[in-house]
Formats: sequence, structure tokens, C-alpha cells
Amino acid sequence: MKALRTAGMWVGSIAALVAILGILLTELVSLLAAALGAIVKVVPNLSGSAARR
Repeated sequence: MKALRTAGMWVGSIAALVAILGILLTELVSLLAAALGAIVKVVPNLSGSAARR
């Protein structure tokens, strides 16, 4: 029974870690997407203003 309990603890802790990592990954991906969107918006403006001068 003790082995089952420790296995359950391991499974629970691993599941919690995976959940936390998944949340962090989704946050990182959304941040990266937002940053990429901002860069894509800014770069044409910079090149356009440089070309106008």
C-alpha cells in the first residue's frame, strides 16, 4: 500500500508540474505572438520613414 501511495504522490506532483509548465508555455507563446505582431507593425513603418527621407 505504501508503494501505491508514493506512486500516487509522484503522479500527482508530476501532473501539477506538467500543468504549471503548460500554463507557462501558453503564456510565453502569447507573449511571443504579441511581440512578433508589434515588431511586424513597427518594421514597415521604420523602413517606410527611412525611404521617405
